[in-house]
Amino acid sequence: NASGVGTCPDKGFKIIGNWLFGTEGMMSYNGLAGSDNVKIDEAGGSTAADGAASRLEIWTNDGTHELGPPVQFEHLDQEGTGPGSLDALVQACRGEEYFVGAGAVEGLKSVCTIDAMYR
Repeated sequence: NASGVGTCPDKGFKIIGNWLFGTEGMMSYNGLAGSDNVKIDEAGGSTAADGAASRLEIWTNDGTHELGPPVQFEHLDQEGTGPGSLDALVQACRGEEYFVGAGAVEGLKSVCTIDAMYR
């Protein structure tokens, strides 16, 4: 199973939520960004006013609970140069080094997963 959420327009923040359930447990990757009720820490992670963490979390059937890295969002500054993915595209077009967040193989796997979900 996988779930996701995009934007919360009436609250002024971006929210994502992904939950993956498998035979050995559950993984969640959730986060908030861009609102007065969201605090961004130095590592780029966010915490809602109610204390909900925005990070990767893994729960296994044996009772183990692990916290992973914080959720990191693209640049949200309206006056900025745009999202980091746009920066990477411009750098690639200029022949400069750039960050590859997800390459062709990851993209293909994502498309195959979405296709399978719709079947």
